[in-house]
Amino acid sequence: MSEENMPIIRDMKCFETTKPYLNSDDNSKSDEESLPKGINLLSWNIFGRFDEYIKKRTSAVIAIINMESPNVIFLQEVIVDTLEMLSRKCLDYTFIESAVESYFTVIMVKHNVVQVTDSKIIPFTSSAQGRTLQKLECTIKGLPCVLMTSYLKSMQTHSDERKHQMKRALHHVVNASRDRTVLSGGEFNIKHREIREMKGLPKGVLDLWIETGRNKETHI
Repeated sequence: MSEENMPIIRDMKCFETTKPYLNSDDNSKSDEESLPKGINLLSWNIFGRFDEYIKKRTSAVIAIINMESPNVIFLQEVIVDTLEMLSRKCLDYTFIESAVESYFTVIMVKHNVVQVTDSKIIPFTSSAQGRTLQKLECTIKGLPCVLMTSYLKSMQTHSDERKHQMKRALHHVVNASRDRTVLSGGEFNIKHREIREMKGLPKGVLDLWIETGRNKETHI
């Protein structure tokens, strides 16, 4: 696990989940048996701000997406040109973007697997760069979910603003409807010491890389 991000599986950077079915006191075996298996989520900063080899790099991103075929994809640092390339080549997905100016986040959801019922863009009002939290309500293989992604403030000198943005993002994770599982991931740029300064993750919020066994193959 790197210091600034907490990856869980390959190409994924820090996503958390709340588990309403598994954490409630009155769970039954049928609740657990009813949960869908094999939900695949990919989170990736594709560095669209950097012009060097942008088409070649984006083509490689497209090839990996189409090969791995995740159910849900969180992308950060997307630009209009890369979004156009992705939408032309990744035909199994619906694209929901947070903006079409400068660089932005995109959530891609797979047709016939994910049904989106609501989409919101929540601004971080203290952000000078217009950073936002992107939020979708949906069902994935019949399981009610909330998907959230963001690209938080980077650089050591902006630690206070980054922690503020992370707290706001976690607030929305914790306060989502209790009948939905929440999956949150993105380019958080958060350091372990900053999480400690925030008194850790809220109760019920889990780092899935840890929860799924700390796979060394996905350790960076």
